[in-house]
Amino acid sequence: MNMYGQKLNNSSKQESPSSSFHSSDFIRLVQDNILEDKEVEEVKILTYNLFMRPPFVKNNEDDYKNERCKLIIKNEIQKFDIICFQELFRLFSNRRHKMVYSAIKKGFLYHVSSPQPSFFKSYFVDAGLTILSKYPIVESCFRPFRYGILADGLCQKGVLYAKIRVNERHIHVLNTHTQASYNTNEKEIKQTVIARLDQFVEMRKILEDCLKQYGFDRGDICIFAGDFNVDSNHPIHPIRFLNKQQDLKEILGINDTQQHFDEYKGLIDILSCKGKDIVYDVGRTSNSGNPPITFADVYQDQNGEIQPLETALTHQCDLKSLQSLDYIMHIIPNGLLADFQNKLSFSNNQQRSKFDSNLNQTFKGGYSYQLSNNKLMQNQSKKLSDKNFVVDFSRSKVEKFFVQGQKFTQLSDHYGVSCVLKFK
Repeated sequence: MNMYGQKLNNSSKQESPSSSFHSSDFIRLVQDNILEDKEVEEVKILTYNLFMRPPFVKNNEDDYKNERCKLIIKNEIQKFDIICFQELFRLFSNRRHKMVYSAIKKGFLYHVSSPQPSFFKSYFVDAGLTILSKYPIVESCFRPFRYGILADGLCQKGVLYAKIRVNERHIHVLNTHTQASYNTNEKEIKQTVIARLDQFVEMRKILEDCLKQYGFDRGDICIFAGDFNVDSNHPIHPIRFLNKQQDLKEILGINDTQQHFDEYKGLIDILSCKGKDIVYDVGRTSNSGNPPITFADVYQDQNGEIQPLETALTHQCDLKSLQSLDYIMHIIPNGLLADFQNKLSFSNNQQRSKFDSNLNQTFKGGYSYQLSNNKLMQNQSKKLSDKNFVVDFSRSKVEKFFVQGQKFTQLSDHYGVSCVLKFK
C-alpha cells in the first residue's frame, strides 16, 4: 500500500452479478443512463448508516437485516444519484453483494467498497463502507485509520474516496465511519473520544492526500459524508479527557484554563485546517444552524410524556438520547468561496443569514486565511466555466425512512442525510 492507500477497482468485473441480472439488462441500462448526451441539472446525494452488521450481532431480539435490506433496495435507493453507505459489512453475509447488484438494476452502474482486511491483519471486519453512483467513478481508494478501540478495534475503519465525473466536472466524495462511543464508564468514553479526535486528524490528511493525488480543479466540488459519531447535539466534554494529550490540545487550540471542550467544533477546526478552508455542515446549515437529530429520536405521547420513536433496533441504553451523528460536509478550498457563494440556494432569509454568520465566525476565530498556502486544489488560476455544481441548501434534509406494517418502524437505527447539488 502506498502513502495514498489502497486503490480500488471501480468496475464490477471482479464479482459476478446475480443470476437474475443478464447482460442485455446491463446494456440497456448503459444506453439509458450513459450514452444519452444530456446535461445533468442536479445530483442528489445520500449518506446512510444502514445498521447491517454481521450475522449474530444484534441489539435486541432481531435486527431484521434481510427485511430492511430488501425494503431499502425496493423503495429508496432509486431516489438518489450518489449514495454513501456505512455499516454494510461483508463478513459472513452476502448483503453487500446483494445491495450492489440490485442497485445496478436501479441505474447505479458504478460502485466502490472498502476491502476485506488481509488475513494477516489484526482486523476481523471491513470498514463497512460503500459508495454507489449513477455516474462514472474515475478514481478511488481506501485509507484505513491507524487504530480503533473496544468493539471498533475489530473493524478496519477508515475513509473511502471516489472521484465521480458528471457534466465534465468532478464530484469528490469521501465516506467515513469513525470511532463510536459507548455508554459504559468515563474511562472508556474518554478513550473513544481521543481515538475519534485522532481519526479527525487522519481524515484531514486523507482529504489532502486524495485531492492532491487525484486532482481537485477549479469547478470541482468536494463532499465529506458519513457517520462521524460526533454528537453535535451534546458535544461538550470535560477538559480532563485530554490529560496527557498535548498534541491534540495544540491542534485544537485548547489551553489549560479551559474547563470543557467542544468536540464538534474540534471536528470543524481540524477538517478546515483551522479556517484555511471553508467547511459547511449541510444538514445543520439547512436546519437554521441547529443540529438535526439523526439517532435515537423521540415523540410526545397523548399524555405529554416523551417516548422513544424507535425501539426495535436501537439499544436500550441509547433510547431518547436525541443524537446528531450523521453528516454531509461541503468542503470549499481556500480562495474559492466566491465561486460558490453567489449561486447558493436557501429556503428562507434566515438560512442565508445563518450561513453568512457562520462564515463570519470562521474568519473571526483567529484563523489564518492564506490564499498562498492552499493544499487542496490544483490549477486555482484555471478559468471558471459558466456553470458548476453548488449545494442547494433549501432542499437538503434528514431522510427518516419510516415504514409501516413491519416489526420495525424505520429502515435503520439512524436517519439518513441528503443534499442536492445543482448545476448552475
